[in-house]
Amino acid sequence: MSFSRAPRVALTTAALGLLTTGCIQGGGGDGGGGPAAVAPVSASTAAQTAADTARLHLGDLAADLEALRGAWAQTPLFDVLAEGVPEARDLADGGDLTRLADDFAGALTELLTEESVESDDGRTVVYRPSSDAVCLRLLGEGDDDLPTCVARLDAEPLRVRGTSPAEGDLDLSAEIAGARPLVVGLHRDRVRLALDLAALQRAADALAQAGGDAPFVGTLRGAVEAEAVRGPAGYTLTFALPQGLQIAAPERVDARVATSRVTARLDREGPALSVEVATGALTATVWDREGDAACDVDAQGEVRCVDVPAGDAAPTTLSVPALRGTLTADPATLAARGVHVGGPIVLESPDARFQITLADLDAEARADDGALLLTLTRGLSLALDGRGDGRGLQAQITAAAPTAVRVTDGSMQLEQGSLRATATEADPVEVRAGECFDLDAEDAPFAVVACDAPPNVRDRDAERRP
Repeated sequence: MSFSRAPRVALTTAALGLLTTGCIQGGGGDGGGGPAAVAPVSASTAAQTAADTARLHLGDLAADLEALRGAWAQTPLFDVLAEGVPEARDLADGGDLTRLADDFAGALTELLTEESVESDDGRTVVYRPSSDAVCLRLLGEGDDDLPTCVARLDAEPLRVRGTSPAEGDLDLSAEIAGARPLVVGLHRDRVRLALDLAALQRAADALAQAGGDAPFVGTLRGAVEAEAVRGPAGYTLTFALPQGLQIAAPERVDARVATSRVTARLDREGPALSVEVATGALTATVWDREGDAACDVDAQGEVRCVDVPAGDAAPTTLSVPALRGTLTADPATLAARGVHVGGPIVLESPDARFQITLADLDAEARADDGALLLTLTRGLSLALDGRGDGRGLQAQITAAAPTAVRVTDGSMQLEQGSLRATATEADPVEVRAGECFDLDAEDAPFAVVACDAPPNVRDRDAERRP
């Protein structure tokens, strides 16, 4: 097995092998074995209890999502959105969750059998699933990597430790070579997951070495936590990176995200959905080892590229600042409130640099007489710098506060406020209340058009302005 393939197979075997054991309760890592056992655990019923709890929560969550979708589908706002964006009809589709629940429950009952019990003291039960069963579940019949997967897990077995912090609740922790990357919590009121990436790397390294291969060269660091809590009105979903995240391989990729948290609340009675976002800064550097083209954007907006031999290309970097804000959706309104971007978004390749700056934003969209009415209550300030040094493509869009735009059948009319755009080598464009505009302009971010003109037909009659 090649050096590049061996760590990948080992990492995949470790990650997928762990994930077949469940959804998770916070606190992975290598020490302690998860929450202390409080209630008795029965080896004969633990797997079925876990499977039933998973089906219950994921099935109820799917039902909540389907209820939201069914209610929204009867509203004018949904009709307007779906007409312009057909993918909107798939929002809040709970079908995938139902299938996930069935697959996950099937894996638990298939792998965590009484025959696979390694020890059971009444408080803690330890399963050692068959390597053949785990690998067959992961890879499928006839996969070329089946023998390798089985050999690795025979050498460094997957164990699943089950404890109960309270009657009716079950925690499962997955272990390989003394590392405990994953802990699963299947509780009466919630389902929780925590994945420790550093422990996952140690488990993958042990599997690679068990097969006589070199360990993964790089860094996995941080933790991923997810939780779904059932409440009286619906579920609250949380996704968090409590310690941030780093995934890196020398001169290939280095991606880092600071501490982040996203919380979504479903209200089946509303029906409504709110999402609170507080993400940390993201930086990503990618090295191209396959050979590519280096591109630049000149002052006229023309993209010019030259071939770069494999191995010679400098890295491409992406920098996204911290972001916070709240998104809400109900049958009448979609809104973004208090959106704050902590700095410019920068994408830089060896010969090109794009920088986008967005001011704080409050926006609302609702249906109005068959059209979509978009309101920017704090206006808009958006700037694009094509090189970052003032010599490339420059563009800026500003809107007064408040600004309202009516969108009907692809045409846009400014109902309130004003819009102004400037771009390199182009005359400034200003749209006033009552005028229509087109985003598909030749040399500016948008252009004023006649309100009765077909889309993309520019109005060059300056006399129609007062």
